[in-house]
Amino acid sequence: MNAKWWGEGLFEQYGERLFAFDRYPEDATILLIEPLDVDSMGLSREITAGTAHDLFCVVDGWRRLDEFLEKMPNPETDPQIGRLAGHAAQIRAQDRYLIFG
Repeated sequence: MNAKWWGEGLFEQYGERLFAFDRYPEDATILLIEPLDVDSMGLSREITAGTAHDLFCVVDGWRRLDEFLEKMPNPETDPQIGRLAGHAAQIRAQDRYLIFG
């Protein structure tokens, strides 16, 4: 499987040297879903963002898990899922690998 992921500063680090990989075809597509908007979920506690990712905690204990699960968006009605499912079907029809994140 070959997917070119030039994010997170890689292009800034290596620049046009990455174009040398253009001769190798990609056989994978990366589909990304937008993260949950926890601010709009109406959780009973204030979520403090703006810290390091490993310090940012939405569910800070088992006692908060049930509320979080109840207020998560329904994947059956989430427009992102429908859009991604259609895109995934196109990728499968091209006999390509699909990376979902």
